[in-house]
Amino acid sequence: MELRQLRYFKAVARHGTYVAAAASLAVAQPALWRQVHDLERELGLALFEKVGRRVRLTIDGQTILEQAIDALDTVDRLDATAADLRSARAGIVAIACAGPHLQRFLAPVIGTFRRSRPDVVIRIREYSGGPGPGRGIREDLVDGIVDVATGTPTGADPMFDGFPVYGVRLIAAVPDAHALRAAATIDVEDLRDRPLVLSQAVSFSRGALEAACRRAGFEPRVAFDSASPASIMALGAAGLGLPIFVDDAVPPPAGEPWPVILEAGRPIGASVSLLWRAGAALSPTVRAFIDLARASVDQRQVSTSA
Repeated sequence: MELRQLRYFKAVARHGTYVAAAASLAVAQPALWRQVHDLERELGLALFEKVGRRVRLTIDGQTILEQAIDALDTVDRLDATAADLRSARAGIVAIACAGPHLQRFLAPVIGTFRRSRPDVVIRIREYSGGPGPGRGIREDLVDGIVDVATGTPTGADPMFDGFPVYGVRLIAAVPDAHALRAAATIDVEDLRDRPLVLSQAVSFSRGALEAACRRAGFEPRVAFDSASPASIMALGAAGLGLPIFVDDAVPPPAGEPWPVILEAGRPIGASVSLLWRAGAALSPTVRAFIDLARASVDQRQVSTSA
């Protein structure tokens, strides 16, 4: 059974003659008659009976027509959905990200994308620096749970493609009464034996600071840790340690900027990148999202340099 046969059958039922049905479909009348006859033979049923110069559906034909219309409607919906997916008017974009990346960059991009493609479903898996909804952002991307993700890769990784979005640095959210509040920078050597309040072990800031301390020859003295930057700041304000995290985790202070943590005279930091699996069969919808994100980065760079 072919879809063409069902379409021809439906046309004959609608117009009442093979000539009129053939004209409506712009096909030869004998070819249309053969297709409908082949359908009747395959089903083992008479679908039409002659009434003068016209034909009308048999009782069996009426039953078959109802199901044929349902089948053709389903196919038409599939065709329309496929067309929407090809043109990125529909589909799903699944994203894994850290909370600050969503606030600093992704939220405006998602907003612009959604306004131009309201039928696209956006799914966000947000991580806060502590245990998240999966094993981690990288694992979500590797396992194909998400299409794209934000992260701070430490070097080239052949598993991923992507581009940098913005840079981050480690800062010390020094309380106002602290002796280091007026400092523009704090060298990692000055953190030796100083109690610290840090993000949890899975976070970029914790890993970057611990690595820098070890290169300087000591282990950081972690008094407390937390997945929440607000909690880290509160613990620091209570005098329980110097609070350190990345500068995109909270809005900048109203007064003097917080001190930047240095290693060998350079800020400790990285680039936040938008990533996807290398060689992945990305859908047109996901590619459209990536293109918009890249254009947004380019626009931000132009605005910054202007």
